[in-house]
Amino acid sequence: MTKRYSPKIKFQVVLELLQGDKTPAQVAKAYAVHPNTVNNWKQAFLESGSEIFAKNGAVAEYEKRIADLEQLRQIRQVIVAAGDRANVVAQLDQIELFQVAYTDFTELPYAHGHKKAYLMPILGHHCKLVYGWAVGSQANTELALQAWRRAKQTFDRLGLAYQHLILHHDQDSVYTSHAWLDQLLVADKVQLSYALDGAKDNPRMESFNSRFKAENQSLFFEAPDLAQLQAVVAAQIRYHNTQRRHSRLDYLPPLVYVKRVLATMTA
Repeated sequence: MTKRYSPKIKFQVVLELLQGDKTPAQVAKAYAVHPNTVNNWKQAFLESGSEIFAKNGAVAEYEKRIADLEQLRQIRQVIVAAGDRANVVAQLDQIELFQVAYTDFTELPYAHGHKKAYLMPILGHHCKLVYGWAVGSQANTELALQAWRRAKQTFDRLGLAYQHLILHHDQDSVYTSHAWLDQLLVADKVQLSYALDGAKDNPRMESFNSRFKAENQSLFFEAPDLAQLQAVVAAQIRYHNTQRRHSRLDYLPPLVYVKRVLATMTA
């Protein structure tokens, strides 16, 4: 007797194939389906659309997920094809004062370790100023764009142009998503740089995140809920920007250093 598969299973199989992380044989083995059947489902979908699998309101949702995955696959192919050139920062002979910034997600345990949130700071290369940040329950594109909006507000307040800034991060799906690319590359004219070897290619961001969490671990740990955690992070980033002195900044806090440099430049 031929085994029958639900539309949901067929769509899930096609999604995994289009994502490109597994071979057809691996996907087939995971779902106990013959590899030929897996390839037939993919081909049928590409030729006829999702209506061959389902006739209900879920079709539009599945089509969107397929389109997003296909776009993500294409973007990652471009990054891979670019090779070392995708890491724009590594190609620079020297980095100007406000030319480069870094970002990445990092986990923050809170509520005495029973819950965790995600912090995404955007850190200046030379000035060590946290231009923007966001904390949320999920490391997603919405949270990343919230951090970027805060960063733009900081640039505007300081009278700095964020257009043509080089923002360096890894190849997380958030940073290759349509929403992220459309906002930063298209709308805001930011140049994106991709770490090709994970944390090793983003050492300044890793260093900041590690130090920031170590210095404030107990405060984060004791925050009872997400709102309180966000308030604690806001206070500690404000302290970092306005009071914490850095030896590489002539023992000035980042914001004081930036304002002094800007005053010198306009004098």
